[in-house]
Amino acid sequence: MKFRPAFLPDPAGLYGLITFLFLVRFAGPKALVDGDTLWHIKIGQTIIETGKLVSTDGYSHTAAGKEWLAHEWLSEVVMAAFYNLGGLPVVTISFFLLVSLTFNYLYFTAQKESGAWSSFTAVSLAVAPMALTHLLARPHIFTWFLGAVTLHLLICNDKKLWILPLLIALWSNLHGGVLLGLLLQGGFIAGKLLNNWPGMQGHSWLAWLQNERRILIVMTTSIVAMGFNPFGYYPFSFNEAVSADIFSQTIGEWKPADFQSMWYVRAWFIWIFIMAAYHAGRTDWTWRLLVPALMWQAMIHVRHISIAAMFVVPWLAQTLHRVRVPLPFSIMKKADSSGEQLRLSCWTGPLLTFLVYLFLVGACIIAPPSWQNFAEDRFPLPDNFSQKAINFIAEETPGKKLFNEYSWGDYLIYALDPPPPIFIDGRADMYGETIFNDYVTVSMLREGTDAVLEQYDIDWVLFPKDHPLVRFLGNRPSWRTVFTDETTAILVLNKGQKTDD
Repeated sequence: MKFRPAFLPDPAGLYGLITFLFLVRFAGPKALVDGDTLWHIKIGQTIIETGKLVSTDGYSHTAAGKEWLAHEWLSEVVMAAFYNLGGLPVVTISFFLLVSLTFNYLYFTAQKESGAWSSFTAVSLAVAPMALTHLLARPHIFTWFLGAVTLHLLICNDKKLWILPLLIALWSNLHGGVLLGLLLQGGFIAGKLLNNWPGMQGHSWLAWLQNERRILIVMTTSIVAMGFNPFGYYPFSFNEAVSADIFSQTIGEWKPADFQSMWYVRAWFIWIFIMAAYHAGRTDWTWRLLVPALMWQAMIHVRHISIAAMFVVPWLAQTLHRVRVPLPFSIMKKADSSGEQLRLSCWTGPLLTFLVYLFLVGACIIAPPSWQNFAEDRFPLPDNFSQKAINFIAEETPGKKLFNEYSWGDYLIYALDPPPPIFIDGRADMYGETIFNDYVTVSMLREGTDAVLEQYDIDWVLFPKDHPLVRFLGNRPSWRTVFTDETTAILVLNKGQKTDD
């Protein structure tokens, strides 16, 4: 038989390629809407320039000198390297590449135990919950990709499983979501135990341990590997710190899902519940444990919806594959396999995606006029980040102790070198509950606003022009407006005046 090399991309690779092209064309503005991207880049640049990890706060007057561990240091170095190469477009396009490879892996994994249409449907159902809730150019995208790889290795459960401790070691330097890698392993071990409970089928505990020794050793080694980063097991405490009530009630991504406005998430939840109820009896214990746990986390925090949507894809594909709906359409009939079949490659799709990525990165570096116009239009900073305000502050800082809007702290760190001492930025875990609660008190004009402003000796304010705080202070003789444009206002405290005049 004559050997015929496979050149055409398989469905998984083609899906990843189309996803990448779609994201580059349409998702750029959404990926940069969160200011955290900016301070991550700045921290990465500091690490590259100094050759040292950032361990204390050097940007604020509220937490100046306080210990802060850049536990996502490797992600930040990667982001800074991409930024130095071609600015925000290269950073965003690089994360889009990771997202497309994540969908590629999910599709490839789903095909292992299901059919073509069920794999396509399951992956497509994950697109909206992932893309519309947390598609941001930030380090958690590394968790998406490494989580998809981990899930694939656990489902295959072959000799490649030994790669997991290496992935965990890398993951622990990239993002605090490394805990998900351990939880997935724990879920698969618990599922295997409940599926084959020792004594139920005449097997002893020793026999079970012998059969599952590979995954048990891998899990133990992964726990050790998680500590292979400059900060040891700090991610455990980080996740606990950002789960405090004040953060989950105020920061958008940590809030519970708003099913009233997020209709696509509501529809996705209903679909998952229907599938779980319809096939509960034929679902093994691994997914009986993981699916409810993932749904629970998705209901608690918006940022976990994308993780849940991603990790249930293989189960959803298996469940859909069992559905038998008699339709008169030929598409549902079994294809004739007697003829010569197309030879498809699982590598062609990712390779084509990477080549397109290299072309786009090259365009960002060379930056011809036509590409510059496209890049400025497709990868803009949020509209509320005013360059005019930055220019004004750069010429002469209006005061010494700033009270700034939360996301503007990120922008000031990114846009000014050095930035003025800020009140707060996206590093909520470092500021802690007390400072963050004080920020919320003033920004929401709660009782005690004047006391907080005096406590921190605030002498200038940077906030959105139409925010109630700007109107509140602007109507008081102790404050005067020194800058305003379409989106932003800067107010300063008159010398010798008190905020409660």
